[in-house]
Amino acid sequence: MYCNHCGNDMGDAVFCPRCNRQAGYDVLLSDATHYDLAKKVNDVPNIFLIILAFFIPLFGIIYYVMRIKFFKVKARAYGISALAGVGTSMAIGILTLLMML
Repeated sequence: MYCNHCGNDMGDAVFCPRCNRQAGYDVLLSDATHYDLAKKVNDVPNIFLIILAFFIPLFGIIYYVMRIKFFKVKARAYGISALAGVGTSMAIGILTLLMML
């Protein structure tokens, strides 16, 4: 990364070692917010897999843990669906137990 003020190579530093000025926000955030457009296009959840994660929560949990770093939208959708499936199963189980009493 290069300083906006003097053009010096700053490396990963926040302040320039030559002119002691802080790097601009666009320079600081360029690496943090870099999101590849190809990944963004591929980061669309599939409704079939959302339903699968609901009925087989282990799939959704494993997908979430393995892919959250690369496909944030997909992983969150499948993880939320898995949690909803677990919650629904628990609620149905509790209601069934209460009805049997």
